Amino acid sequence: MYVQEITELRRQGELSKAFELAYNAWDRDKADPFLQMSLFWVLRDMCHRFFKHGYFDEVDVCLKEMKAFLPTMLDEKDMGKLAFKALYHRVQSGAEIILPALQLSGQRPKDAFSQIAHFLDFPRFFDPLLREDLGWIIYRYLKEVLYNVPSLEARKLLKAYVALENPRPSLLHSQMLSYSIKFAKEHPEFKLYRFLQLWNPTQFREEDFQSHVYTEHVVPSLLERLVKQLVENNEPFRFEELAQSIAYSKHKLLELFRRAQYRRIVQFKHWQQQGNMLQAFKDYSTFNREQGPSTWHSRTLKLALWYLRGNCAAFFLDFFKAWSYRNFGEEDWRASYDKADHRQEALVTLVLQRCHDLLSCQRNKQGHFDWYAKFLAQYMFRFPENKEAIRYQALLYHWQQKDDCAIILFKQLLRQTPDKHHLWYEAAQCLKGNIGAKIIFLCKLLHAQPEEALLGNTRLTLAQALIRKGMMPEAKTELEHYLQSHRSKSYIARHLIAAIPTETIANDSNQDLYRYYAQYAEDLLND
Repeated sequence: MYVQEITELRRQGELSKAFELAYNAWDRDKADPFLQMSLFWVLRDMCHRFFKHGYFDEVDVCLKEMKAFLPTMLDEKDMGKLAFKALYHRVQSGAEIILPALQLSGQRPKDAFSQIAHFLDFPRFFDPLLREDLGWIIYRYLKEVLYNVPSLEARKLLKAYVALENPRPSLLHSQMLSYSIKFAKEHPEFKLYRFLQLWNPTQFREEDFQSHVYTEHVVPSLLERLVKQLVENNEPFRFEELAQSIAYSKHKLLELFRRAQYRRIVQFKHWQQQGNMLQAFKDYSTFNREQGPSTWHSRTLKLALWYLRGNCAAFFLDFFKAWSYRNFGEEDWRASYDKADHRQEALVTLVLQRCHDLLSCQRNKQGHFDWYAKFLAQYMFRFPENKEAIRYQALLYHWQQKDDCAIILFKQLLRQTPDKHHLWYEAAQCLKGNIGAKIIFLCKLLHAQPEEALLGNTRLTLAQALIRKGMMPEAKTELEHYLQSHRSKSYIARHLIAAIPTETIANDSNQDLYRYYAQYAEDLLND
């Protein structure tokens, strides 16, 4: 009953009567939340009247009374709290200039900023609410002049904003970080990470970690945009420190960085900026050296397989060494099938093949032996029957000058797959001190009569062994046969021919030689 009557008196502007009625009713039952609410709103209306006439002491008294009611009164949708805040706001020192400027900043940011610029030298003289208003005026001004403001002025204003120490986290605080990201894109000299430290990474809101849809387009979260720009800037920072500061999953944060780095590499490739692309791969390696496996880590390795080819191929070994063979995930060990049902080899298998191929043609392999041997051992532990991996191990022994170990593995492979012609040649390369065995292996290969294109340097190697054995006609036969098919690579062959006496006559064919020695191959394998 009293509430309705009090409300009606307020509407009629009879504030004295409304106050008297409300106060007396509340005095009889001070615990009634409805009466508390009624008196609160009467005091609110009286504040407006006092404020209009400049009775600021009376306003202070009313505000104190209103504040006392807030914890217990009936306050749907926090309307009372908002009303109190608005009034409290108005009576603070400087509000008579700052609040009109705040309203003006919505339409004319430059004019609004010019009215409050001198206040920024003394931010602590103002209530936190007014400092928040100053922050909004700064933000709207910077947003308005983003592409025209001198870099130094913008950086000073960003610093001035930080000095306001307004309530944080907040929408304004997040918007200022969003502005700094855009500014960093236009001004590479701006140290975004340094500003982030001033901004304080602990002050992210939950909303800052979430993307949203605007006009049917997905807008990345504030955190995603920050990470992307930090990667673009390539500014040094400590990931562990950042991960500890932000209330966000460390693994998810790492994936954001790796995805941004991945896209940066793709971008440079698309722009055909090979130098920048290679640098981006190096930057990725440096950043992720100790960070462990993940989906985007594996995707970036796939990217290296595709992009680091041709004149960039030499960079792959260093990249993978830094990427670390320890970082393969379970998915990387399994083959897959594409949409056309074509089998795709497991990522680990493809990488192992690439490493082997590159090491095979690299003169200085020594710097890669340690990690490659461990990687190969890891692969053979998972797939102990994989014949290609065993072959790689045999060749690694050969490169390490452990030919006794290598020939044991080659014999094992040849007993299982004698039709693999290249194995006979590779095994022969490991028999430096046994010329007879070497000749047997090479003759076995040539007796099978593979295509000439598949023989490689087989005839040259056999010719060298035959010369050492004193079998000059047979050696000359091999060299002349070689020259017929490999004129562009004839230097070594001609050099070997020069070592053969000139009166030596080549045979029409060495087929009898192949047949004779090939018959001992099986015995040699079982020896």
